[in-house]
Amino acid sequence: MQRRLKQVRVGAVQMISCKGRVGDNVAKALNYCDRAAKKSVEILCLPECASTGFEWLDDRGAAVNIYAESVPGSMVEVFAEKA
Repeated sequence: MQRRLKQVRVGAVQMISCKGRVGDNVAKALNYCDRAAKKSVEILCLPECASTGFEWLDDRGAAVNIYAESVPGSMVEVFAEKA
């Protein structure tokens, strides 16, 4: 049996997220999702920590805690609904 390949349009987002401004960051990411959908993108890759902002070190050079959420979780549900 011969397999048929399906072409899929993939997109990538490069965005700057502001640390501690989760609502604003999520709104920006969801806007990129809408823009990509208008261009028939089926798989969209967002940056790591797009929703929470990303900083490895604080002002003193000490390591900071990275935000994590369980799956399923409220953030996952927002993006799953958009998908």
